[in-house]
Amino acid sequence: MTYTVEVDEQALGQLQDLSVRSGHPLPRLLHDAVDSLHRSLVGSSSIQLHLPFKKRWSELDAEILLRQVSATGFELDEPFRFEEPGHQDIVVRRGDATDLASVPSFLTWLVPRYGRHTLPALLHDQLVVGAMDPNDREKADATFRDAMGGTRVPLVMRWVMWAAISLATHLLRAWRWKVLIAAWVALYALAGLDSLLAVLGWRPVSAPSSAAVLALIWVSPLLLSVIWGRRYRFGLIVAYSLLVLPASVISVAATIILYRLMEVVAQVALLLMRRRGASVQVNPVELSNLEYTQRGEVPPGMPPPEQMTAT
Repeated sequence: MTYTVEVDEQALGQLQDLSVRSGHPLPRLLHDAVDSLHRSLVGSSSIQLHLPFKKRWSELDAEILLRQVSATGFELDEPFRFEEPGHQDIVVRRGDATDLASVPSFLTWLVPRYGRHTLPALLHDQLVVGAMDPNDREKADATFRDAMGGTRVPLVMRWVMWAAISLATHLLRAWRWKVLIAAWVALYALAGLDSLLAVLGWRPVSAPSSAAVLALIWVSPLLLSVIWGRRYRFGLIVAYSLLVLPASVISVAATIILYRLMEVVAQVALLLMRRRGASVQVNPVELSNLEYTQRGEVPPGMPPPEQMTAT
């Protein structure tokens, strides 16, 4: 069966240009376009994990297709929807901007920026908008947490991630919330550091008193979390996370700082070599050039590619 397909002048011009560049005839390009669109919106995979995230127009599991637009930024190139029990489906649109999971570099060893939580993170990025009421954002955070259960993120991991994004949400509330959070974080960050020093023997104390202090520190979140009211789970998770993390965070932070210093030393050495006439390529320490190179531009202060020689 054959059909006649009508396209506007702009689409026809794009097809003709693509035909010239690729050497493929127009019918084949139209076939490929329809096939690609069908796979994007309906899908064809026979492997199903029965996730609550579905293709836009079918019951097949959603796939993640991203377009990188900057060093850490992406755009969603394929829409999908989230089936929330008892609620209307939430459609995550094509073209939405995301940085995947917003995780500081010194914590990516524990929570990577992508993984089983990627679909829930993309959903959360759409649900959270600027100037959002904190109560509505708190609901979006809870949806993110529950959606991670649907993608089989382990229990402790999803609650820790929920507590982390809830921390940012509660900082948007009235000043008394900011004071409470600052005091809570400072208390347990210092307690975690003190526990680490005691365990390593770097804080000279008698064994009985040290054991009593450590026991009191580790039990205190169970007692003090009542000040958070119905948000006691948030207080508990933040407190215990801060008690556990100091050793690893300090180690990773020290490694990152050392790496940064090595990069600075290397860049200074390359700049000195270049001033002496050597043909070397000098890149900034941060990966900030990607957004320029993807647009075919040259970052400020950098010579054109044809004038640079890689070493």
